[in-house]
Amino acid sequence: MGHVPAAQLQGNLYVITDTARSEPLVGRILETPIDLVKSEDLDDPRSGYSAYVPMGSIARGRELATVGIGGGTAQRDRGGACVLCHGAELRGMGDAPPIAGRSPSYLVRQLYDFKTGARNGRLSALMQPVAARLTTSQMTDLAAYIASL
Repeated sequence: MGHVPAAQLQGNLYVITDTARSEPLVGRILETPIDLVKSEDLDDPRSGYSAYVPMGSIARGRELATVGIGGGTAQRDRGGACVLCHGAELRGMGDAPPIAGRSPSYLVRQLYDFKTGARNGRLSALMQPVAARLTTSQMTDLAAYIASL
């Protein structure tokens, strides 16, 4: 089990409160600003964030993104892999937007919204059945991998 610096919610951001203490990172992603002053007070879009992800989630997410849920040719034929629509490097293809390098928190929110039907734009019908099959852990794994690109 991995550990991360102690953090707490401050406004709409998780902020590291104590680098000497740690807490378990279980089934979640912790995304914190690198420089709180720049990101919050100055609203600097280049301030950057650090994302802490569960051990092994990037590798599991890579498998999901490239092979799909359950793996195998039949699964790929049903459109279970991200690369089928978003392209081999997940930088977008056709109408499918680029997702590589996006915030992992953003990615999980979008997947959850597709799964619950809260996201219903023009192309949502393509993502909703894919997201409907994802567990929360799989969403976390996918987000960890895609954000790492």
